Amino acid sequence: MINWTAFLVVLVTSLIGAGVIVTLFSIGVRLLATPSQKPDAARQQAPDEDADESGRVTTYARRPPAATVGAYVCFGLCGVGVLFAVYLIVPLFH
Repeated sequence: MINWTAFLVVLVTSLIGAGVIVTLFSIGVRLLATPSQKPDAARQQAPDEDADESGRVTTYARRPPAATVGAYVCFGLCGVGVLFAVYLIVPLFH
């Protein structure tokens, strides 16, 4: 006989766990894509020694450090969630 209550518990737990891991990973990617808070930071003229061979000056906007740290924390939590799931699945670890 199938224990439907246990089956539903596993189903709901799996869906919620997968959703949390995917959400944390997507938040981490979004934080890594965060641009600089200063809109003029990328438009500032750099000294002539920063110009490349064609004479163009390339400047890059820097991501806020808090966004980088937050992204790495989200990726770390994803890794912890995956490792915990592997721990629950593999009976050798119990």
